[in-house]
Amino acid sequence: MELVEIVGARGWRVGCCRRGTMKRCTTFVTFSLLLSACVVGEEAELDAEGDEEELGVLHDDDPVYDEDPSGVRAAPVASGWSPPADVRAAGDRQYVAYTGAGAWAGGANCGGGLRAGTREVGDFVKATFTGVSGYGGYSCRPNTANTAQLSVHGSGRAMDIMIPLKNGDADNARGDQIANYLVQNAEAIGVQFIIWDRNDWGASRAAPKLRAYGGPHPHTDHLHVELSPAGAAKMTAWFAQNTPPPPSSSTATVTASTLNLRTGPSTAYAVIRTLPNGAVVDVLEGPSNGWYRVTYFGNTGWVSGAYLDL
Repeated sequence: MELVEIVGARGWRVGCCRRGTMKRCTTFVTFSLLLSACVVGEEAELDAEGDEEELGVLHDDDPVYDEDPSGVRAAPVASGWSPPADVRAAGDRQYVAYTGAGAWAGGANCGGGLRAGTREVGDFVKATFTGVSGYGGYSCRPNTANTAQLSVHGSGRAMDIMIPLKNGDADNARGDQIANYLVQNAEAIGVQFIIWDRNDWGASRAAPKLRAYGGPHPHTDHLHVELSPAGAAKMTAWFAQNTPPPPSSSTATVTASTLNLRTGPSTAYAVIRTLPNGAVVDVLEGPSNGWYRVTYFGNTGWVSGAYLDL
């Protein structure tokens, strides 16, 4: 299979993807991935059906959700994400039923990209909190813990929110704020599961809902966030109360290695041209489902906001 380069937020090469026949982009986890967020443009996820402007999933293991209503709970890792007492108490009052991604069925149930609600939450987090280098994570593949099931990353309801490392470890000053906000607003948004800095939080668990995460990747450089079907479909209360924030500037910079400029706000529209890394575009309107209408050297079209530094 062909290998496709992944380029980090600062233009550094951080890994490779294997381009398959379906919508799948599997990142080879190397030491370099711990040094730079894996921010990719459309070139890393091309296939016969089209392309997606998403971050490549940073690791090929799927978390196993541990509801554990009555069993022995793993105490949170003290050196990891540690919400303050009021956040933990608010989180323990939240409840969102956990919904898996369903059967793998050869990829027939893959979502084709991040869902509208997933994108809107990603856009909100990126615009509201400092230190977010990007978000994404759609990957059509079986669940590695149970290959008969679809990975939640293939449902479009899971995303990775990138927080660059600080001194080789999690930047808790930045990432904790995001994780705590999502915990406190889990019911309103439809957040069912969060993994961040060695610990995880499950909205359907009995209290205490914060546990130690036992997977092979400590999630120190990104938050793994899963939405419920209702949240991903923008059918929860948060979406009626919150509108996507407007661009903070009339210009934006392309952060992907290349980014497609399209005739409309989705990958279903034709490509007008590609924009290079570092290109400065004029923002005309947006966001619309995570997309912005921009102009660049006389060409006007739509680009994914996941790859703009606004």
